[in-house]
Amino acid sequence: MTMASRAREASGWRLWVSSTGRHRAIRRGIRTAAQIAAGATVRAQGMRATGPSGGVFASELLQQDRGQATVFIPVEGRARPIGRVTSLVIPAAELAIISHHGSLADADLSYAKLGWYATTHEISIDGPLREYYLRGAGDTPDEAEWRTEIGWPVFRADATRA
Repeated sequence: MTMASRAREASGWRLWVSSTGRHRAIRRGIRTAAQIAAGATVRAQGMRATGPSGGVFASELLQQDRGQATVFIPVEGRARPIGRVTSLVIPAAELAIISHHGSLADADLSYAKLGWYATTHEISIDGPLREYYLRGAGDTPDEAEWRTEIGWPVFRADATRA
């Protein structure tokens, strides 16, 4: 696991999403199930992913084990919603990033490290947390090879970019 002391701007994308409201449930397979449902919808409508899938999670999920969660796959264009999969645009965000390698079962350790970094350096702001699944269950069944970027919202260091 490596810490990036940089902030990254995540551009707004048109996405297909599936949502759930329980953090523990997400970590026990709902992330994967939501990605499968969104991926099947994207493929069934002849679209293709334009980047890695990811998730946007309310901070309450970590603090109270309840809150909004959205799992997404970025795509171009617009397609018709099916079931719990719908279209929306995830807004851009300035993020501090940590790379988490391996199973998401211990992602809390990476979240804790990243949260400590953001609060210690007094750059943390309110906002949803993000995950980008650079390599996951859809790529390999070997959890040791999974790679996830976890993003913590931070204020912009360069106000001229706003």
